[in-house]
Amino acid sequence: MWSASTGDLFRQPFVTLEEIRRILEAELLCGRRWHDRLVAHFALTDMMSRVLAECPPQTLLLTRLGHVQVVNTAVVAGLEAVVFLENRMPPPEVLDRAEALDLPILRTPLDTGEAMRRLCLGIGPES
Repeated sequence: MWSASTGDLFRQPFVTLEEIRRILEAELLCGRRWHDRLVAHFALTDMMSRVLAECPPQTLLLTRLGHVQVVNTAVVAGLEAVVFLENRMPPPEVLDRAEALDLPILRTPLDTGEAMRRLCLGIGPES
């Protein structure tokens, strides 16, 4: 699992989910009142047990997994949102569950390496 704090990467304690969406060229799939949600940490993993054990609240999870357990894990861990990598479209039941629990879900065409690079540098597609 790769993880970092926004303070380390952006030199500020929080970054809005809207700024992350721009950096990752992500599309919002579901979620209400998501623009101004604040992200303090990032985690990139497909192991939900690691999320439960290691992710503090206000973490943004980036993953390739597309099953409902991702949403359940994110809610239990107090995560701010989930971003699916490589343009993966989660099944409707995942989006329905996330919507019911008010968990923003996004997807990005970026692969793991490019998503990490952009987050580490705090840059968007124009860079």
